[in-house]
Amino acid sequence: MLFTLLTILLVSSLSSANYDFRDVDGAPIISQSGDGIGPCGLLADLWLLISYINGINFRYVPTPLTPLITAVQDNDKSIGLSATFITAERQKRVDFAQYLQSGNVFLVQSTYNEPINDLNDLCGKTVTVLVGTVHEADVRAQQADCPSSRPLIIVPAASQTELINNVQQNKADTAVYDESVLVTVARNSNNQLKVVGKPYNIRPYGIMCNKNNRDVCCAITVCKSGANEFG
Repeated sequence: MLFTLLTILLVSSLSSANYDFRDVDGAPIISQSGDGIGPCGLLADLWLLISYINGINFRYVPTPLTPLITAVQDNDKSIGLSATFITAERQKRVDFAQYLQSGNVFLVQSTYNEPINDLNDLCGKTVTVLVGTVHEADVRAQQADCPSSRPLIIVPAASQTELINNVQQNKADTAVYDESVLVTVARNSNNQLKVVGKPYNIRPYGIMCNKNNRDVCCAITVCKSGANEFG
């Protein structure tokens, strides 16, 4: 019965539409497969389920975070299925369907032994962050609090790949990013990287929808709840 209601709601909200499925390219949330079969990952699976149920046409458009928010804001047929923290500022521009919570942690090389437990420990270190993210805002706020004797040096990264490479190539002592992503990166690094510190600022992630197409966010939220219920 519940699944039938989900289907009716989704069909009425999404059917007969073509959507741009936009996201920041990066595992485990989503990544562009190299074998030509299209995107894969948690959110790709979710959207494939929704589109399969309702016969929705979509195209995957890898999009950096800052243009991603603008793209969803300006086009009611764009959906941002990204690992995007919900903030009050972003809610002024787009609607969100919340689907999980996660905090931020620190990625270092496996041989790195200096303690990094929280943001205060970043003073005196070189830190890489993804431009336009809440992580960048956190680190810049901490930078202002560091004493001149122990400055925090920021290395901006334009993509998630560049963020990880900055740590691997010794351009930064640590990267600050989402726990769900960095744990997977470390696990797949052949013991070259590790995650340290206690997760901080645990906040909700959301799927972004245009404010003129709020039914989409509502439908996705219901579908996600139903998918959890059915395993």
